Amino acid sequence: MKKISLIFGNAKYPGNILNNPTNDAIEMEKNLTQLGFKTILNIDSTIKDMHSSLKDFENVLKENEIGLFFFAGHGMQIDGVNYLNAIDTDFTSESYAKHTSLPLNLVIDILEKSPIYTKIIILDACRDNPYERSFRGNVLGLAPIFAPIGTIISYATSPGQLASDGKGLNGAFTEALLKHINTQDIKIEELFKRVRNDLSMITNKKQISWEHTSLMGDFYFNLSIVNDEFNSTYSKEALADKHFDYSSKEDIMEIILGLRSHDWYKQNPVIPKINYLNFVECKKDHLFILGRNIYQAADGNANNAKSFMNALNIFIKEKDPEVIFHILNGMLFEIYFDSEGKLRDEYKFGFGEALYNLISLPEHRNSGIFIYQKLSEYNFLINFNPITLRQIEFVVTFSNNEEDGWFVESLSVDGINCLYESSGKKIYQFESDQYYSYAIDVRNLNDIISKKIGAPKNRLTFQFKNLPAEVTRVVFPYNFRILRHPIH
Repeated sequence: MKKISLIFGNAKYPGNILNNPTNDAIEMEKNLTQLGFKTILNIDSTIKDMHSSLKDFENVLKENEIGLFFFAGHGMQIDGVNYLNAIDTDFTSESYAKHTSLPLNLVIDILEKSPIYTKIIILDACRDNPYERSFRGNVLGLAPIFAPIGTIISYATSPGQLASDGKGLNGAFTEALLKHINTQDIKIEELFKRVRNDLSMITNKKQISWEHTSLMGDFYFNLSIVNDEFNSTYSKEALADKHFDYSSKEDIMEIILGLRSHDWYKQNPVIPKINYLNFVECKKDHLFILGRNIYQAADGNANNAKSFMNALNIFIKEKDPEVIFHILNGMLFEIYFDSEGKLRDEYKFGFGEALYNLISLPEHRNSGIFIYQKLSEYNFLINFNPITLRQIEFVVTFSNNEEDGWFVESLSVDGINCLYESSGKKIYQFESDQYYSYAIDVRNLNDIISKKIGAPKNRLTFQFKNLPAEVTRVVFPYNFRILRHPIH
């Protein structure tokens, strides 16, 4: 997942040099880089520099999925509008100050109009500003502002209050943020809650941070990665196994070739041979491809392969953990990706439930992390997270007409309609003459959606809107996709 951040630290204000913004910006840049963000760092920027850097940020947003803006320094509100002060802001009057500062609304507008779907704004900018004391009204701190859809805005303190510049190297808010930003597997909302608790303690309850969010999905600064116990880096030919070299003479290759034949009479006889392999001598690419092909043979109804999958929990108890890691990774990968290594339009989820039951166990957690990382590269997907095990909650809205009866009008997750046409480019619109709509038992909706998004049925919940209790059959699209946003 591509992530970009724009970072400002303004400290050298004439006659009022701040202690911490420079360190705040440098430490944020260091931490965000470690977390996979590309960064644009600015220290002690003039208003010209700030506008120039913001334009650079705007130009690269379209190449990324996540955009983050961080500012440490002086900020002020004038007539209810928030401004971030440059080191050459003209504070002689409100009018001059407004036109020589960076309007926060401009930052929000640029993020809102970009194609990215997760926008993060972090402001450590409510420090006691001596320049604004002479202004009419003299309202301290920043004004509250509502976040556009897909955005979270974090303030160092509550609206109208002041933030501490800090007693150490960092401002009190940034100090608390840096403490938690690398914590693994916590959603951004939980992270800022922890920041708020620490900040309250650091400042003896004098400073309480505040957020406004309209995020429509989950974001983690630091999602678990497969640890160093096993290496999950496979060759590009193993990921696109159509192009793999199958000419080697190892015993495992004979089994793989039999499974790849798509011929039951060749697939079934090689399955028992798996138990006699010397796995110690097997390369990780070969184990990964073996896992892929066991799964595809089972999905293709080869009886012995199906039996193998049904007894997988027994097989894995007898084998080296690293061997099982690579085989499970291959099986999971096969569910979602084709022989070119491209995401499938239709997943192979026939044995997916059993695999997800396995990777929910601590000893197979790394395989869960592996597949979640692979799927997270596609930010338009609605993915089940095997690490956090968070339920996916669907709200299904129904309508009816005399000709067709009750039909599915929308299918929403986190307030977003996720029901798309098969192209993935347009929201699905029901029309009675569409041949790809058909009647289903509404009680089977869980099965249909589970297979469509490749997630365990027991991790999906459904809320039906507008559907009478006595109605059991509804019209549902035949060809459709469930996406967080359209595919560009």
